[in-house]
Amino acid sequence: MSPIHLPATPPTFPEYQQIHQAQERRRYPELANQQKPATSDPWKRKMALWLGLLGAAVGGSVALKPKGWFGNVLFFSLFTGLGLLYQWWEYRRAFREFRAQPRPLSFRVSETGLAVQWPQGWQRLPWHSLTRVQQVGDWLLLYPGPDFAYYLDLRRVPEPYTVVDVLALVGYRTESGPAATFAS
Repeated sequence: MSPIHLPATPPTFPEYQQIHQAQERRRYPELANQQKPATSDPWKRKMALWLGLLGAAVGGSVALKPKGWFGNVLFFSLFTGLGLLYQWWEYRRAFREFRAQPRPLSFRVSETGLAVQWPQGWQRLPWHSLTRVQQVGDWLLLYPGPDFAYYLDLRRVPEPYTVVDVLALVGYRTESGPAATFAS
């Protein structure tokens, strides 16, 4: 099969948010078992933030003594809204950091690996050099390392090829050695 050329189109903010929320919902067992320093765990910081907001809501409810159940519901709704706004802000911050990274111009998917076109030239990545491959909706995420992914928009597969052709090339292995984990 001949190589398939795909344009490099970064996801929009709603797509980026949807991709990463889907990833959060599908925790991988092999990643969950990795040891992390206690200070680097973002879930502990988020839990502390949510407990702090809940404590502030309870403290404010006791201190301000809103009248009746409606006042309490209104007060807790305000703090819930603040928490959701903070979560949206965190996604927005991560998206700005993602957009600030250098962008490839295009991708070429072949039986031997992924070729990424940068303004300086082509970078070739054999399939065995990828640590993980994941399809999330219309996006294929190819991880050459733990903290970075190439986002391939599967809606942009050129005719006469299909998404199945791209996935077949990604799953094709001609070289020996460790292969990337294809996570669904």
